[in-house]
Amino acid sequence: MLAPLILLALLPIALLLGGQLVGRLRAERAQVEAALAASADTVAARVARELQSSVDALDVLSRSELFQQGRVTALGRLLHGRPRPDWDSLFLLDAGGTPVLDTAATPPSPAMRSVMDGLRAQVVATGRPALSGVGAAGATPAPAVAVALPVRSGERIAYVLGARMGAATFQRLASGSTTGLDDRVCITDAQSRVIADSSGLPQGLVLSHEDPALAFAWHTVPGFGWQVRVAQPMAPLAQARRDAILWALLTQGGALLAGAVLAYAWGRRRGVTGT
Repeated sequence: MLAPLILLALLPIALLLGGQLVGRLRAERAQVEAALAASADTVAARVARELQSSVDALDVLSRSELFQQGRVTALGRLLHGRPRPDWDSLFLLDAGGTPVLDTAATPPSPAMRSVMDGLRAQVVATGRPALSGVGAAGATPAPAVAVALPVRSGERIAYVLGARMGAATFQRLASGSTTGLDDRVCITDAQSRVIADSSGLPQGLVLSHEDPALAFAWHTVPGFGWQVRVAQPMAPLAQARRDAILWALLTQGGALLAGAVLAYAWGRRRGVTGT
């Protein structure tokens, strides 16, 4: 009778420890998810600042008196000076799409001309800055992104001024972990195509929002529609959970077994001695 009584006494303790373990695992998972979400928010804010600084710099150029005076040739000399180190090149189109200036070392590829014309059409239609994405994975190499805005002459849009930026700027932003965890940062355009990724995913790859091998958080880049994903491999987290559960089971099973053995030994001793 003593063995069942000891086991019954130990069972609530085992259940309590099991409940505490489950609660701890849930808390640890929530902590990881919160850290990933905070990191995604931080990186998205950095990307937004980078993009907005380019828009602001282009806006300053667009207000140059050289535009108003029709001195585009003089403006060309200024633009060839590469006003910002993170700009690969600048371009100027008239409102109809005819190239006026381009500081690229080589003529733009057909894919880039298509990007430029799409940006021009969007800028002319909305009167606001526009931002491109990237091409599909495996496409002809091109700058990671182009940004453009209107140049006005009075009330009408006379030109569209734009800058092309390479992937290095955004790769630098993607490579900076903010959690101290083994996280992977990916920056995508509005179509979920990879612009930069700290783990080496190819540019232009369409990133899935579902990946059972990763725990991740998404955050939209404010004002630009891009997204940032910060992820952590599930394997280390799953292994840590398995180790914790196994340790708890061994501890609780050992306690129950030890109680049963002690009860059996004590009962046997009582039977032998008759006391």
